[in-house]
This record gives sequence, C-alpha cells and structure tokens, in this order.
Amino acid sequence: MEFTQNDFNESIELTELIRKIDMMDAPYVNTVTDDIYAKQPFFLTVLLGYRLDVFTEELEELMKIYFLIWEYFKSNQHVQTRKVNQAYFEKIQTRNLQMLKYSEGELSQKDKLKVFAPDLQNLKS
Repeated sequence: MEFTQNDFNESIELTELIRKIDMMDAPYVNTVTDDIYAKQPFFLTVLLGYRLDVFTEELEELMKIYFLIWEYFKSNQHVQTRKVNQAYFEKIQTRNLQMLKYSEGELSQKDKLKVFAPDLQNLKS
C-alpha cells in the first residue's frame, strides 16, 4: 500500500485533533455532545451506553475516540443530514464482524493484508 500526500496531510490534521481532544474540558465536552445529539443522536446513545459496561478511564478513552471521529467527519454534509439509526448501525457492525471472522481464517499475515488492501487503498479519509 502506498501513501499519498493527502494521507500525510490528513495525519497532520488528525494529530492536531488528537491534541485538541486530549486537552478537552467540560465546556468542550458539552459543546461536542450537544452537536452530536443534534446531528447524530444515535451515536451519543451508543457512547452513553458504554458507561455501564466500562471503567471511568475506559469511558474517557472511548469518548476521545468518538470525539476524534466526530471532529474529523463533522464537515462532511452526509454526517449532518443522514441520521444513523440502530438498524443501520447493527447492519454495519455485523458486516465488520463477519469480515474480521473471515480474516481470522487466513493463515499468513500477507494473506490477511490481501483481504483488507483493496478497501484500504480506496479509502478517502
């Protein structure tokens, strides 16, 4: 897999977002959660659902991941207009699990990479 200049540019952008999120405070959390609730409420319910299953430190790390994803993709108009619901989320989650189980059956690391390479090479972001 070859990296493009765009990949390097995105890595710089992500680094800045990670720094921003690592410095988050209560007003930032409130602003982001309000934004997520307004535009993708199901994402917020999924995040809040974790609070019963994980320790506080783990929940904070999950929040950082969700916030990173949100900050990165929030400028995409589809994120703001097409709401994800539980049925769609479960459909995609099932597909991802099936792909992971399939890849477990591949014997070599090279063969495992072949399973994912076409998708990774065609990703934009």
